[in-house]
Amino acid sequence: MRLLLTGADGFTGININSIASRLGIQVLNLKSNLLDNENLKKEVASLDFTHILHLAGIAQSTLEDYSKYYNGNVEATKNLLLSIKNNKKLKKIIIASSATVYGRNSGMLDEVAKTEPINYYAKSKLEMEKLILNDFSHLPIIITRPFNYTGKHQTNSFVIPKIVQHFKDNKSEIILGNIEVFREFNDVRYVAEIYLKLLSIPESNFIINICTGKSISIKQVLDTISEITKKTINFRINNNLIRKNDPLLLCGNPNLLISLTGVNYTYDISDTLKWMLYD
Repeated sequence: MRLLLTGADGFTGININSIASRLGIQVLNLKSNLLDNENLKKEVASLDFTHILHLAGIAQSTLEDYSKYYNGNVEATKNLLLSIKNNKKLKKIIIASSATVYGRNSGMLDEVAKTEPINYYAKSKLEMEKLILNDFSHLPIIITRPFNYTGKHQTNSFVIPKIVQHFKDNKSEIILGNIEVFREFNDVRYVAEIYLKLLSIPESNFIINICTGKSISIKQVLDTISEITKKTINFRINNNLIRKNDPLLLCGNPNLLISLTGVNYTYDISDTLKWMLYD
């Protein structure tokens, strides 16, 4: 496998490179700006690859300008697909969407759950999916919808790294939103393993959740990290950080994922937190 990777310097991309290196997988990190068609086509034409993992995009969910999401997630993906449309060596293309396309659905969701995005980020990801579906007939594509995951190299704008950093800095207080909601907080190393496994399966042209079906509350995360570090921290709730009508429980149904990859989740939240704290 010779893997062309977009978003190589991002949170997931860094971990993909690390695990792929240990497995002896050759990774070619795309350098071109995906909105620069001319340089993108030149670079893609110069590289010899058999698989693509497209992780690049706008990951923040709080921007107020939809054009940034559209360009970064939809236009960029369209340009990438156009740049490889005549490539006869391609065996698999994986494109990362997001479980946020399910919106405020609650409970354990499978891939046929209704999509109803509620922010610009999620809307752009669903628009990207619709674009990709047009290429299902002639390209070996898998669209993934990852549920929440965390680990080293994730920015502190996400809740788990924020909590970890507060403990590492011996802060006495942390400001959070609703700490009683239950979400998946899977380990990025598992997600990287899943991506690499999906690249090697024969099936293509479907949408799949990357999930475990295991959920935990922010309060439980705080309790776990307190137990690990033997430290306590006061938390203050900021109502501005609480999303209206947020479901109490949200996780993905992993049945399809397990049936196709055979990969079971072996990490505990304490494993992930210790890695982020000390490794």
